[in-house]
Amino acid sequence: MKSAVNFQPLQILCLEHDRLRLYVEVIQVAEPRQMCWVRPLMLAEADGSSNFGLTLRHDLRQCADLLWPIDAFRAAIDTEVLPLLAQLKEAAQPEAVWAARQQLQILMQQVWQANQA
Repeated sequence: MKSAVNFQPLQILCLEHDRLRLYVEVIQVAEPRQMCWVRPLMLAEADGSSNFGLTLRHDLRQCADLLWPIDAFRAAIDTEVLPLLAQLKEAAQPEAVWAARQQLQILMQQVWQANQA
């Protein structure tokens, strides 16, 4: 199990599932329970190339916070996150917010089911 000691509030973490990358901001670490309270930022998709070939898919800043096991996350690297953050717009359209929430829910269901098998 990964140690959460290094995860700090405001740090950006990544949860990887297949080609998808969920980037979140740490709100609080509940180390005794090995859980992390995080705020979703964005969902990106890897294009299969090296050097973090990522495409921004959804702005998740309007989505609900998550409480998820710490060991699902890794610290995000600046060079992978900064280009994606630069692509985020100031405000998303309502239909984009709805789609983002739906995609986050689908992803979290997939991650949960994959870890139950």
